[in-house]
Amino acid sequence: SIDWEPDAAIITSPANMHITQATALASSRVPCLIEKPLGLGNESCEEWNKIMHLSESVPMLLGYVLRHHPCADLIKSRLNENILGKVVEADFYCGSWLPKWRQDIDYLKSVSANKELGGGVLLELSHEIDIANWFLGPLKLCSANLKSSGLLPIDVEDRAYLIAENDEGVLISIRINFCSQPSTRKVTIRGENGQIFWDIILGKLEISNDSQITFQKNLQIDRDSLFLIQIQHFFDCIFNNQKPKCSISEGKQTVELIAEAKKIYKLNLSSL
Repeated sequence: SIDWEPDAAIITSPANMHITQATALASSRVPCLIEKPLGLGNESCEEWNKIMHLSESVPMLLGYVLRHHPCADLIKSRLNENILGKVVEADFYCGSWLPKWRQDIDYLKSVSANKELGGGVLLELSHEIDIANWFLGPLKLCSANLKSSGLLPIDVEDRAYLIAENDEGVLISIRINFCSQPSTRKVTIRGENGQIFWDIILGKLEISNDSQITFQKNLQIDRDSLFLIQIQHFFDCIFNNQKPKCSISEGKQTVELIAEAKKIYKLNLSSL
């Protein structure tokens, strides 16, 4: 048990410690907000079963903060309303420069740059995998290319290109890197009746058909404000019985997609 009986916990340790710490806290009935990703993909069935079981009775939220952006809610609701008709394809892109992520620390010593701690672009920028799976999933991976650009002296991949599809045959690309400038983060979803375009950094959401923009919203929210929205949601899960916006089960799905991407890439390498 946790002797000092905290009301809640926020887990921001390296990813290889998330499940162990969350399980210990939840076993003492402590609600948890767990920074993404939930794990590394090498966890045992016993570990997964225990945390999944605990999440049924203890509030546990995965920290995929993009889900809390009002534009993400709008996109999800419009897709549920079938505004695009048959969705044909989608692209989720994020490119940034790792040395600029955290100005107060040496990026070479950060979790992001170290394999043993759960670094690499696949785990560190798994927001795009999560949001793609939330909007259009469940996703099935078709191919994965994970490579280092050689621009950064690190032992993890700094580029990942994934191709997936869903049960409706939508082709989905997820392209993430932390070795390029300037920072860019965009979502494009195209269908028979038009497209949804979201520039996450500029906070611009557009829904258009073949002749005009039918919906436009400019909602630039800074990073700190998004985290405040997430924290408020966490409190609502604890005190108002709100359903977690990203559950342990959904966090597990993302970890499984990441593990599958690594497996596919290794198989491709071995067949060369």
